[in-house]
Amino acid sequence: LARVDTICLDKTGTLTEGKLKLDDVICLDDSFDLEKIIKNLNYCLEDTNMTSQALHQRFSKEKNYQPFFVIPFSSQRKYSAVSFCDFGTIYLGASQFIFSKLDQKIKDKIQFYTSKGYRVLCIGYTPTIINENRRVNDLKCIGFLILSDIIRKDAKETLDYFRKQDVQIKIISGDDPSTVSAIARRCHLLDYEKYIDVSSLSDEEIKEAVEKYTIFGRVSPQQKKIMITTLQENNHTVAMTGDGVNDAPALKQSDIGVAMGITGSEVAKDAANMILMDDNFSTIVHAIIIGRNVYEHLKNSIYYLLSGNFAGILCVLLASLFILPT
Repeated sequence: LARVDTICLDKTGTLTEGKLKLDDVICLDDSFDLEKIIKNLNYCLEDTNMTSQALHQRFSKEKNYQPFFVIPFSSQRKYSAVSFCDFGTIYLGASQFIFSKLDQKIKDKIQFYTSKGYRVLCIGYTPTIINENRRVNDLKCIGFLILSDIIRKDAKETLDYFRKQDVQIKIISGDDPSTVSAIARRCHLLDYEKYIDVSSLSDEEIKEAVEKYTIFGRVSPQQKKIMITTLQENNHTVAMTGDGVNDAPALKQSDIGVAMGITGSEVAKDAANMILMDDNFSTIVHAIIIGRNVYEHLKNSIYYLLSGNFAGILCVLLASLFILPT
């Protein structure tokens, strides 16, 4: 920790409190009852992520449609889906991962909300009944879910401390990069405007982008590990924070892996070197201060011992060199 010069962190649980709030449900087609659809999704999907918790907090469970096939959420796919008998299939996820093409007006609406720091999930519909894990091409966007993160009160002070200590921050997130950038701006993060979507980048392109950008969005678990490895190859001492199973490879690869003690998965804790028992990222500030104090004390002790014993060491060397009696 005393030698860390780069910290890679996720927006969720570090800059924000790790809790999502469903602010609005926007319907784009009045022939669909989005509230009814969400309630049926709540019944079928057994996901325990923060998005699912926010939906369950706002809407109850209902079984108006008979479920036929369920695709649970995956950090690799970044969407979930449920196929209902005699109704069709509903997809829920980020627009670029569920739609092969999208109307420009809808894209502009999504960009408007993401630029304000909101997380936007699209609801897609197709009359096709699926029986395998795949994405269909005739998907129609019938609405949005607008969710917001709550920024931690001490996020600004924590980032200010790292800036004064010449520790650079890299935000690696699965969210839309413009959303993360808007939140980072509110936290006074330097170079918050330097963000990139890495979902379509090759491994070599990611390696080139690591030093150029501050915020990386739509990052897969394997891409996180590639970024950590690249930073280490560039002579950086890297700390990585995470709480999910998808963070485990990067936590293990980093010089110091930091997992969340309360919300963190057991896999993440096993892969980490340090566990924050209060789930508060600002706690790592105190750990770094202690580590650097210990490091400075060790250096001062070595300097003191060398200077205090220098005369004796010099006499022994001279006596040995000139073969003088001792």
